[in-house]
Amino acid sequence: MTELVELLEAKARLDALVFKNTGSYTGTGISQSEGMVNVYLRDTSENSKKKLYELLGSKKVDGTEIKFIPSGNVVALQCSIPRTVYSRPACGGTSIGHACFDTDTVLMSKDGFVKYNEINYDTELATLNQSTQELEWQTPTKIYIYDYNGEMVCSNGSKHDVCVTPNHRIYYKKYKNKNYETYEFIMASEVVGKKRFVLKKAAKWEKLHELNYKIPLTYDYIEEIETYKKIIEIRDIYGFGRRKISTMFPKYKNKIGHWLTDGVVPYTKWTNFKEEIESSLWFSFIGWYLSEGSCNVNDNRVQISQSKKANPEYYNEIVTLLKDIGFKVSCPKDEMYVTITSKQLVTYLSVLGLCNTKFIPKDIKDSSKKNLNIMLNSMFKGDGSFISEKYGTTQSSKLYGEYYRYFTTSKQLAEDVCEILVKLGYGFRIYRYTQKNGKMFYTVSVQRGEETEIKNPPYKKQYNGKVWCVEVPNGIIYAIRNGKGVWSGNSVGAGTFGTVVYNPNSSEKYILTNNHVGAASSSIQKQYANIGDLEYAPGCLDSGGCIYPIGKLYKYIPFDETTTNFVDCSLIKPDNQEDISDEIIGIGRIVDYIEPLEKMRTQKSGRTSGVTEGDITDFNATIEVDFGNKIIKFANCIITTPQGLPGDSGSILVEKSTNKAVGLLFAGSDQITVYNRISYVLQQLNVAIIPNGTIPTPQYVSPGSTEYQVQSLLVTTAVIGLAVGLIPILNEQVQMAIHRNV
Repeated sequence: MTELVELLEAKARLDALVFKNTGSYTGTGISQSEGMVNVYLRDTSENSKKKLYELLGSKKVDGTEIKFIPSGNVVALQCSIPRTVYSRPACGGTSIGHACFDTDTVLMSKDGFVKYNEINYDTELATLNQSTQELEWQTPTKIYIYDYNGEMVCSNGSKHDVCVTPNHRIYYKKYKNKNYETYEFIMASEVVGKKRFVLKKAAKWEKLHELNYKIPLTYDYIEEIETYKKIIEIRDIYGFGRRKISTMFPKYKNKIGHWLTDGVVPYTKWTNFKEEIESSLWFSFIGWYLSEGSCNVNDNRVQISQSKKANPEYYNEIVTLLKDIGFKVSCPKDEMYVTITSKQLVTYLSVLGLCNTKFIPKDIKDSSKKNLNIMLNSMFKGDGSFISEKYGTTQSSKLYGEYYRYFTTSKQLAEDVCEILVKLGYGFRIYRYTQKNGKMFYTVSVQRGEETEIKNPPYKKQYNGKVWCVEVPNGIIYAIRNGKGVWSGNSVGAGTFGTVVYNPNSSEKYILTNNHVGAASSSIQKQYANIGDLEYAPGCLDSGGCIYPIGKLYKYIPFDETTTNFVDCSLIKPDNQEDISDEIIGIGRIVDYIEPLEKMRTQKSGRTSGVTEGDITDFNATIEVDFGNKIIKFANCIITTPQGLPGDSGSILVEKSTNKAVGLLFAGSDQITVYNRISYVLQQLNVAIIPNGTIPTPQYVSPGSTEYQVQSLLVTTAVIGLAVGLIPILNEQVQMAIHRNV
């Protein structure tokens, strides 16, 4: 026992060292039977091993040999790809799946609105942080697109338009006791026929306000500066003159003489060059340029159109603005526009597009609310209108921030304005018209307030076509349909209905699967699902839609990213106890459970890969698992040879020769498959394996009886076992005691 404790202590020191100091690991593990430390690495190159050896000081820890094992990138094995073979709702091979939008729905991204056939894993989507209510940009961890034939839940009004599968998660506030409560998730099917609830349209945007704006250097600037530096270096090192250097850099032969004579960075001598501009002036200028501006790369002129006769107030504002920045302003006799000359500005502004292709740069959109308000105010003065409580709708209103409508021929610019409105606490509706000349024209109507109240009850309609959704770490995405946007819950993937377990106190049966499948908690910040949410088997990905509800989420063990976890598990309570079978497809009934042993021959039945076999290679591994947005550490894991694919999460690992349960599949790679110990799972959920398909009759245990004392000992020793890693030995001893007394 002392040797085992020393080995565990050595392994703990290695854990701390490896997890803290390297970025090329998946985790560490220990094989008690061989008395060596297994280190699981994503990168098993000699350089990676050498780095670890250097950190450890040798190839051994307290005399214990270190063995490096390739693991690849270990991820939670959910799936986003529909399968083609379906099965009845029995254990193994049946997916538990989730929800989506119709194809008329688009999502807000950093590059504008994206359709289902445009999105990819690099797309930065607008998501809502549930804790702070702030907009955050995140890339999808999963993308779902599949055919669907069934009912959809729809709701539309002047400020919202939603069409989703019945089990899609709606982010809403319900009306209760004459007040709206806090935001929460509800299945779309549960709001059918209801009214008086609220959807969210806007978000908080808290960015630090910068007093000055530094105009980014374009590629032309950077190339010229780097060339200038090389020329000066060549002159100083080799003593070459203008003629020799000109033959080396013919593109700049007309400038080299000037550079060598002046000895200064070239762009600082350009007309009207500004390294930094006061942010309030710059954002006002950008707003005017996007609405009324143009530039000419041939003569480096920037022009802002505005008639002094028609709008003297705006004309004078533009002139004053340009002078305050420090530009030399030129006004023609007809006073229909204002011009300045600046190669720096033209180089920067020319990439922002022409009339129907203009857009707002990402760094501008990501500025503070104050700067965004300043820019939007100028844009609406140029191509928009305001609301005036006193005079009605008028373009000459001076009410700051009371935006009404914005008009543009650029689709991208219209969508950029929508993004900014959401950040400033507004909703929007975007209209599209076709002009007489065939060109498209866009109007963005501003909706005041962060929320929209639903007064007309949602309804169901039939739908036959593709549906789609994504998973993001925050769990909430900005969905737009027919030009109207609201925050919505995102989808979650498909996994495996593992086995049937029961409550020893009530004899109720439950479906056992993973937390990240049944409760969809691949986000640490907030759980994706609520207790009582509907579950479907086969899942929406596999059945052509969310057609077969099988039960509701009953319980799950949450993850904790601040410490080590031991299980990834959840329970689903079936709507009808008779609808589920405890026979695992391709394997049969589980007769009991046992603790893992190295080289044990095992098999599992999964949603994607079906029945596969493998050998246990480790059963005390500490593994870091990639859940898309967070890396979560799990301890005392079972490692087998590869036998799982995405969608197999939730499968039960059984010893092949006895059909006894050993583990619960939750993660893996192309090199290993990772399981939680089934003993930990059962203990944490307070459930038991159905022995030989028959649930024993619950029996009352007297507190003074031997059975009660032994069961108390089991709980106590299990907790101690979690701390020191000895639970397999202690459990076996206690199990023997129970059998003897029973």
